Amino acid sequence: MIGEKLSKLRKENGISQEELAEKLNISRQAISKWENNESLPDTENLIAIAKLFNVSIDFLVGNKMVDSEQKNSTEKKSTEKSNSKTTELIGLISLVVSMSIFLYLGLVHSMWHPGWIIFLLLPLSGSLSAAIIKKSPSKFAYPVLCVIIFMGLRYFNYLHPGWIIFVTIPVYYAICGIIERHDNEEKID
Repeated sequence: MIGEKLSKLRKENGISQEELAEKLNISRQAISKWENNESLPDTENLIAIAKLFNVSIDFLVGNKMVDSEQKNSTEKKSTEKSNSKTTELIGLISLVVSMSIFLYLGLVHSMWHPGWIIFLLLPLSGSLSAAIIKKSPSKFAYPVLCVIIFMGLRYFNYLHPGWIIFVTIPVYYAICGIIERHDNEEKID
């Protein structure tokens, strides 16, 4: 029924009957009658309602009620699929670049040891892109970054204070947890 759909759309968009009536230049009572299925909007108002809520007239008058949650779920799946392809592409590019740099350093400059750090950049870059795309800092492979820094310190013979870097791992994830809880609370409010 049009009334149920109109009421649901209005509430989902946080619009009162009075606000909707103002936007359509009609009385609040008319909106109330439409939502209670006591009367039906004319064609002009159906078009205005469809434009206002970005739905089709078929949706408003049709028998099938497309749930906005279902629509959001479909959009979310599409976005996740796109993000997954982006992450895969970044991973493939990282693999090719890392292999090239590793072979160049090893074959041309006989620098095989620092070349291993390049391979650690693969999970690091993949996790960085995942953290950015999903807006979640805990997706970043911080322990891998710590290993890269530790290996770099070892290469330059600064191994003694290097172990301290590993102590920062639990601190990093504790901070990530605080940030993510804060973000989730903001989404709920």
